[in-house]
Amino acid sequence: AGAAAPATISSTVNTNPGVTVFNFVVNDDPSGTPANQDDGNPTLISAMTITQAATNSATLADWTQSIAGAILTDGTTTLAASAINATSIQFTGINIASLGLVADNGTKTYSLKIWLKTTLGGSLPANIDGKGFGFEILTSGVTASTSGTGLLPAQIQNSGSADVVTVVASKLNFISPASAINASVNVAIPGILIEAVDNNGNRDLDYTGASATVQSVTNGSSQTMSGQPTNGTTQFSAGTLAFNAAFKFTSGANTDDVTLTVKSGANGNGTTCGVNGIICGTSPAITILSSFESRINGDPTFTFSPTINYLNYQAANITPADITNGNGSFELARLVLSDGDADGTAGDQDASATVLNSVTIRIADAANNSMMAGIRSIALYNSGFAGATEIMELTPSPADIAAGQITFSGLTITAPDDNLVASVLTPTPISIRVSFINSAPAITDRTLYRASVVAATVGVGSQFRNSPGDIAGFPGGLTAPLGVNILDVIATKLDFTSQPAAFAGILQPTVFGQVEAHDKFGLLDIDFHNIPASVTSGVSVSGSFIFSSGILNMSTLQYGGSGDGTLNVLAGGLSSNTNNVPAGIVSVPCNHVDVMNVTAFYNTGGAGGVVTSTNLVGGTANKVIFGFSFNAPYTITSPSVQPKVQKFTISFNQPTAGVFFNMKVVESTNGTYSNGLPDVTSIGAAPLTQPTPKDLLVDFTSSPRDLQANPNLTYFLIVDVDPTASGATPAMQVSVVDGGFGTTTNNNITIVGGAPGNLDKASSSASVFGQTYTFASIFPPVLTSSYPDVAQSNVDPAQDKIELTFSVPVFTLDGKATLVDKTNPANTAILTALNGAYASGAGIAAQPIIFSIPSGFMVANHEYYVTIPQGNFTGTGGTGIMDAANNVFGGISYSGTLFFKTANTTPPKLLGTAISKVPAVPSDPVVTDITSTGATLNAIFDKPGTAYFMVLASNSAAPTNAQIKGSVAYVASPVIARGSMPIGSTNPVSQFGTITPLAGTFAPGTHYVWMYAESYSELNHVQTPIPTTAPYGGGPNFLEGTGGPTLSFIAPPVSTSPTISTNLPNISICNNSYQILNAPIIISENANNMFFQPSVGAGTQTFNLVLPAGFQFDVTLNGTTPKYGTLTLVGTDFLGTGSLSFLGNSILTVQFKNNNTASRDKIIISGLRVKATGSSSNSMFRLGGNALPSIT
Repeated sequence: AGAAAPATISSTVNTNPGVTVFNFVVNDDPSGTPANQDDGNPTLISAMTITQAATNSATLADWTQSIAGAILTDGTTTLAASAINATSIQFTGINIASLGLVADNGTKTYSLKIWLKTTLGGSLPANIDGKGFGFEILTSGVTASTSGTGLLPAQIQNSGSADVVTVVASKLNFISPASAINASVNVAIPGILIEAVDNNGNRDLDYTGASATVQSVTNGSSQTMSGQPTNGTTQFSAGTLAFNAAFKFTSGANTDDVTLTVKSGANGNGTTCGVNGIICGTSPAITILSSFESRINGDPTFTFSPTINYLNYQAANITPADITNGNGSFELARLVLSDGDADGTAGDQDASATVLNSVTIRIADAANNSMMAGIRSIALYNSGFAGATEIMELTPSPADIAAGQITFSGLTITAPDDNLVASVLTPTPISIRVSFINSAPAITDRTLYRASVVAATVGVGSQFRNSPGDIAGFPGGLTAPLGVNILDVIATKLDFTSQPAAFAGILQPTVFGQVEAHDKFGLLDIDFHNIPASVTSGVSVSGSFIFSSGILNMSTLQYGGSGDGTLNVLAGGLSSNTNNVPAGIVSVPCNHVDVMNVTAFYNTGGAGGVVTSTNLVGGTANKVIFGFSFNAPYTITSPSVQPKVQKFTISFNQPTAGVFFNMKVVESTNGTYSNGLPDVTSIGAAPLTQPTPKDLLVDFTSSPRDLQANPNLTYFLIVDVDPTASGATPAMQVSVVDGGFGTTTNNNITIVGGAPGNLDKASSSASVFGQTYTFASIFPPVLTSSYPDVAQSNVDPAQDKIELTFSVPVFTLDGKATLVDKTNPANTAILTALNGAYASGAGIAAQPIIFSIPSGFMVANHEYYVTIPQGNFTGTGGTGIMDAANNVFGGISYSGTLFFKTANTTPPKLLGTAISKVPAVPSDPVVTDITSTGATLNAIFDKPGTAYFMVLASNSAAPTNAQIKGSVAYVASPVIARGSMPIGSTNPVSQFGTITPLAGTFAPGTHYVWMYAESYSELNHVQTPIPTTAPYGGGPNFLEGTGGPTLSFIAPPVSTSPTISTNLPNISICNNSYQILNAPIIISENANNMFFQPSVGAGTQTFNLVLPAGFQFDVTLNGTTPKYGTLTLVGTDFLGTGSLSFLGNSILTVQFKNNNTASRDKIIISGLRVKATGSSSNSMFRLGGNALPSIT
């Protein structure tokens, strides 16, 4: 018999032992069984098969999809099903001794327990809820042992209809999407479907109505959505909920997580999952997908304008009407916002539009300099054609101008997905329109206005391509091309932007002014280029006048005459004259210019004025020797701006010293000379000065002389003639010369050309020359020099003339002089004059006067003297010598006045103490002052000339004279040193030479010195050497051609001591007679760095040497350089040659520059000329200066 089963089966019963679904009873010999039928045996069951009852739901027709397992139990023994088939459950192998044993006349209740599959098969997960199982057992489904009680046939028991599967939702499951998807912003996601399921994913078909109300819909990154279920309102139906087909995300960026989470339950139960019946579910991953294929590029249909006539685009407010009217604003560039084609292929994958939120536009020139300052207003339009709509308009702020760029923000310019509208390709243009200001410097002609996209942002949806370097999806950002959008200023007038001076001169540069080609706003048109200009005025004008880049620089302008110089400029059909320009446009004309020029002319002043004689006698006074008048052909009425003489310079062709003195200048206002004319210094002129020896400056700066009030202004020069002036004095000519601009004499006349602010704008020119004056002396001529010189001792016997130079050019009245042999006074020769013959006054005075010597008269080694008779002028001739002023020379009769000696043919001899001489030779030749860096060679000779020396290593082969001198190479061994020494004095005065090693230092040890010397004979200023036949031999006689060396010395080891050494020469000086020192002062480094001072660097070092009391230097100068004294700097560390100078007559200042430590340096001071003023002896000492502080 069957038993009641549970009412329901939970879908989550998924494990053994499951739940009881069917109870049935087996009776053995049940009550009422006839006794004759009671066999007395138990029922022994070995197998059972449970099949589907008629109450089994058709949905559950296949138990293999739903039943995971089953057991059969009698409460004591349990047996698992041996097979679960589509419509049956089989239990085989039942133990007949236990589970299968039904006692004789007893009963046993069997229970069927099943559990469901975790994962149901087929469609059961969606529809098992509420479906019932039906179980039955038939006699035919029971196998009993024949040894026991048999079963009655046609028995059947079933479970009824109570075994209903119940699904209770515990979570929400997204049916769609079933797996991860991508979403695009503002693109609908249709078909989202959610079901309420248990933990096994079985749908709760009873999840519906108020208890199944949506409480929350969120996404992973909190992006905004539209079309989602309404919280508290939208309900599940039969366990499912479908989203609105228009559901979409309305915000989000690429890769944003927008995975959906839905929570549902009864209103008021909160939103905590698993609490108060709230169940939740999260979709598979949903990710915002934005394609990076959008960009801003140029509109290929747009044609840039080559130039911009900015005058037409001045709108304060840009309007659509500008497009139609063609003015007001200018389309600078046209962009296109495009979606999905930045990779070169149309279309992208995100199905989203591109929404431009902001764009930054830079406006710059070709060098990327900001041009934003020239922009009045800038606007974006959605088209460049009529009918366009303004998107946004901005006025550049100071910050925008400084940055050179401006940002349009808050935009919603949208390019449709893939640029398609209803499958039609539809571009999204963005037109950039601008208007301009009209003032400089912001507006400049020929300036490029180049628009560039330097930044942009997009909103949700498609994004810009983001390759490296991209700006708004375009490599580097879109930039307009070069060579277009060139702002063009078009000139309509000519303006004087700088004015010429109100006063000018002629034939000289002026403060010329400048003219520029401007438009009506005064902006420069630099295209006004290479355009010739005509420049005119009331006087002639010259120059080259061509506009260059809009500017006419009149630097070459010169006026050719005096008068009204106001300028008018004509060029390119435009004029600087305000009467000749287009209506409404006013040029800036030239200010008034007065051109003034002052000249001068020679004026003798009439009777009593400039002297008529052109020969001036020395010692005469108050001679008017020059006069001139100023001329000003153009003057103006205002006395404050008249041309006035400020300065003028009277020039002389020779220095005035020794010729004129007590010079003064007087002024005449009527052009004539008279006694008593005022000295210029008495009427406002500064004291006369001589800027140069040949100029006399008259300076009226404090009281300029007015040429309008005094049109005949004249000046005369009055001088005294120096008593020493003579026929030898060069001829003198006085002049006033001003060659005008560009000449060295340009400032010899200075004119005040107007008000004080316009000094020297007027010009001046003059070329006034007075008479040429010669001079007559009142003193007899003086013999100043001769050739041969007085006492010259090397005159060649073949000398054929004598030259006599006097204080002035002279004549010889008789053409003769006498040459006397002093050895034999009876032996004379008459010298014949070669020039200077008086010739009864028709001759030419000579300087020098030359007399010829008869050939063969003079012989070697004789002294000769010259006699000339005292001058005597008879009126037409006479004897002796006379100058041009008839002053006669006193003559020469004494043998010691003009004498000389002829040379002999013997060379100098090197003297030693063993050689007998009068006076006695005081010392042998010797090498002194020996250091590792040099030495001094001292020697005495019997004749003047030059000695040459060479230093060789010991035991080197003897050199020749030529090898010593260096004219022939010496190759037997290295030359250690070579030099020469002048022989200016002879026995007993020693001469010296400085030995400096060529290598900088001597090798330690013995060195040989070889010497030879030569004297000279002189013929007509040309010297011929007379050398020794061979080098001098050694002592004691030092004869030429004998065995050598001449001298030797031992060099010490090279010193490294950080000291400075001096040679300390001992010199004897004659009393009251200047003498050239016959030994040098040598200051040497013992280490390479002793002269260099880091604190001084390459600067000048100075030290002073002071003579002891009782001695004086000869401080005679040749110009600015001492005549006596030589500074020799030895070493590569010295910069330049150094210098010597004197402080008084007892202090010698030495200056040099030494800037390194590379060489062993030496300072040699020689050739000083000193005399003793008394009998004393002492040492020179160092005093002051920044050099060589260690020497004393």
